[in-house]
Amino acid sequence: MKKLIIFIFLLINVYANEFEIKSINTNSAVIECDNLSIGQSGVVVRNLGEFNSIIKNATLTKIEANECIVNLSEFNSLTQIALPSLKESPKVGDKVIFNSFYNKGLVISPNAKTYYKVVDKYIGKTWIHSDIFATYLEGIKNPSPTKENFNEFCNAYSIGLVYFILDKEYIVDCNSFKVIDTKEINIENSKNSKDEIKPFYSRLGELEASFFSFKNEMKDYKEYYKNLLK
Repeated sequence: MKKLIIFIFLLINVYANEFEIKSINTNSAVIECDNLSIGQSGVVVRNLGEFNSIIKNATLTKIEANECIVNLSEFNSLTQIALPSLKESPKVGDKVIFNSFYNKGLVISPNAKTYYKVVDKYIGKTWIHSDIFATYLEGIKNPSPTKENFNEFCNAYSIGLVYFILDKEYIVDCNSFKVIDTKEINIENSKNSKDEIKPFYSRLGELEASFFSFKNEMKDYKEYYKNLLK
């Protein structure tokens, strides 16, 4: 029986773009690329005959002419400690697959109407409901989500994009936490701050900090997330 390789590549989807590594440094690589934005992330994969195995995370940090520089880091999504992992370093000829998790998203919205407006707009995308993120925050006793909280949650659920609905729709790569696109959106009831659910819309209602939890820093929904995205 052939040895099971943990990270069989199951992540190719209609959002993905594939490029070949041209050169390697210690923690970065150079690829030829087009139609990408700084902050987009993906994975380095290697063909192993029957399998494609994920080697590293890759995040686009610089674009020069037709070449892109990507930062390389440990891949920690879909981790299964009971299964073996492939301990390899990227090399020339390996592929970098961008947007490989972009088919799955999380919406951070001030209210239900706007939440479902965003969800209904993107046909074919898989959504992790904000209820699940709210439950995660309650579990760690933190009603004011941090970048690290988003990273951890996205890794656990293989989420590529977070849609922050503020004055605009901010589309954020959850791995790099960089804004990769913005779009205009008519935010329902946005003129009345009383309609905002903090820290975001969920069917669980507003999250309350217990006496031993972190201080709830979210006095203003839009201001908090705008500062988080800086």
